[in-house]
Amino acid sequence: MVTEPGWWNWAWGPFFGGKLWDGKSKITFNSPENLKAYEWVQSFPKKWGTSALSSFQAGFNNMFSSPQNPFMTGQTAMEIQGVWMYNFINMFNPKLDWAAAPFPTATPDLPEPTVIDLDVLCIPVGAKHPKEAFEFLKYVESQKGLEMLCLGQKKITPLKEVSPGFIEHHPNPFIKLFIKLAYSKGAVSTP
Repeated sequence: MVTEPGWWNWAWGPFFGGKLWDGKSKITFNSPENLKAYEWVQSFPKKWGTSALSSFQAGFNNMFSSPQNPFMTGQTAMEIQGVWMYNFINMFNPKLDWAAAPFPTATPDLPEPTVIDLDVLCIPVGAKHPKEAFEFLKYVESQKGLEMLCLGQKKITPLKEVSPGFIEHHPNPFIKLFIKLAYSKGAVSTP
């Protein structure tokens, strides 16, 4: 199977309703849902051939954040991406006719699966101005500061409640979908 860009291979199980662990102490990687997911992944090289898929993907040259991104050049019709993809499309191919949608599932009652991830701000050990850095972090973590940062990055805010203008002024036309997915019962985070 060709996955582009191939970052979340651990998430195929959750996309089929599986879990990687029981939330306490037991690894559940061999659950029926996870096995079904990886059988689906295996179906592509079985159907098309490993060398044909590898040859196809080799032409992508690992150019994710560039005008040669295979999605933006039409080499791939779709890819699993996050809210940040808007930035690359806007920068490298603003005329691209595109849309965002939840990953389709074979299980109709499965909550919309999605991978949730985060950016981290921290004060490194040995910082020359830790008090000032902490004041900056306090501002960034306020609603005003966080919404300013997220609008600048064109991402969603992790805040449950947003100011009235956040969504209205957001340039990403699919921001409501990304916010909805972040709160889906099918959302999973990196193990």
